[in-house]
Amino acid sequence: MSEWFFFATNDFNYSRSPASYSRRSGCSRKPGRGALYSAAERGKLARLSFLLALGQNPNRADTYGITPLQIAAWNNHCKIVQKLCKTKIDVNIADRVGHTALFKAVWRDCHDCIQILLRTGANCDHQDDSGNTALMLSADFGFKDSLV
Repeated sequence: MSEWFFFATNDFNYSRSPASYSRRSGCSRKPGRGALYSAAERGKLARLSFLLALGQNPNRADTYGITPLQIAAWNNHCKIVQKLCKTKIDVNIADRVGHTALFKAVWRDCHDCIQILLRTGANCDHQDDSGNTALMLSADFGFKDSLV
């Protein structure tokens, strides 16, 4: 994306291209991740909304198969998860080992994110590459109330 846009942060203002945003933002430097991943990882709802309005694809996975929804669920950013679930997103996209956003939310015991994902159609019977489901993972970790 070659457009330039303006971001206002709490402490200073700057303008730059969306492609360069993730390099300076301090987000995980994983291949295939960009500004949308950074906003999801850091819980920046306004930036994520802006990037979605620009047409960024929320279903796009990085080279590891991880989506912005999975990153937000892992980091317990419930408002980001909710915003992404309101877009045209597939909540059941799995990464390279078969983990969905629901797996990641259960792994971190993020009750609110789990409830949002289940209400949006997350499949709790999806099996990862080891044959585990999110429900089995919840039971193994002793999170009895996670998927209830």
